[in-house]
Amino acid sequence: MTAALLVAAAKAATGVGVLILWLVWLRASLGWFAAGAAIWFAGAIVLKGAAAAALPAVHEPWQRALSSFFLTGLCEPGVTLAAGLVFGALAKEPRRMTAVGLGAGAGEALFLGALGVLLVAAALVGKRPMPAEAPYPAVAAAVAVYERSTGALVHAAARLLTLLSLPTRRPALFFGAFVLMGAVDALAGFTKTGGASIGWVELALLPAGVVGALVLRWGTRLPTSLSDAAWSTKSST
Repeated sequence: MTAALLVAAAKAATGVGVLILWLVWLRASLGWFAAGAAIWFAGAIVLKGAAAAALPAVHEPWQRALSSFFLTGLCEPGVTLAAGLVFGALAKEPRRMTAVGLGAGAGEALFLGALGVLLVAAALVGKRPMPAEAPYPAVAAAVAVYERSTGALVHAAARLLTLLSLPTRRPALFFGAFVLMGAVDALAGFTKTGGASIGWVELALLPAGVVGALVLRWGTRLPTSLSDAAWSTKSST
């Protein structure tokens, strides 16, 4: 129970930390955080439905990885793209897009942390089995912070690239989001079917997080007005 509570608290704390960073760094409205969290939630529902329909028939590790790559790469950025098309204000300028993306990453961490606490509470009152106890609770909590922090960077970068593809009319940016999101879940799918150890997943998350951080740094340095002629010059150098 101690480990489960620590892990849940670590995930929630990571979400709060990302939110604070977002507010201090971007100085954006809380509304964009909420928008990003809502987009993540909608994308998660679409992805769960698609996975429930497609993945039960997939058993080989490489098939699972390939299926996860396409499902996540299409569903998560796809929902973001649809939101940007319907609500044009989401894709108005890069810093706002970054705020939406960080809202998605922080929203996921907060949701998973709250869900973990609820599961432990349900176990305490006898409504469900107690979660398995990790041998090293502090390590499990540290891993949870690492995973959620890296996940927030990947989510934010993918949303930024997706929304940025709309005003710039550059499909390659959406393709970048597709590859970034798909690659992380492909490795997770490969691991779940016994294709690799969990340690490889944790190791592979690091370069994904670095790529995410670099994308965010690049995106927030773009001109505020994407209609400016200067944008195409700066973005191509």
